[in-house]
Amino acid sequence: MLIREHNFYYSLLYDLKEHFGYKYGQTPNNEGNKVRQEPFQTWLIAPADINEKIGILKRTYNRIFHVELTDAEAYDIYKNGFGRKIV
Repeated sequence: MLIREHNFYYSLLYDLKEHFGYKYGQTPNNEGNKVRQEPFQTWLIAPADINEKIGILKRTYNRIFHVELTDAEAYDIYKNGFGRKIV
C-alpha cells in the first residue's frame, strides 16, 4: 500500500505540473531583483481552477488505486490530505 501511495503522490504532482504548464506556460521565478514565489506552488494552493485540480486528483487516484472518488471525497483529500482511509 505504501508504494501505491508513493506512486499516487508522484503521479499527482506530475499531472498537476503538466496541467499548469499546458495552461499557463513557463513563468519566470523572478522579475528583476524582486524574487517571487514559485508560480506552480502559488497556483496549487490558490482557489483558482479548483474543479480542474479536483478532476486531476480523481483521475490520478483512479489510475493508481482503481477506486473512483466522488467530487466531495476528492475535495476532502485536496484540502485535508489522507486523514481517513478511502481505499
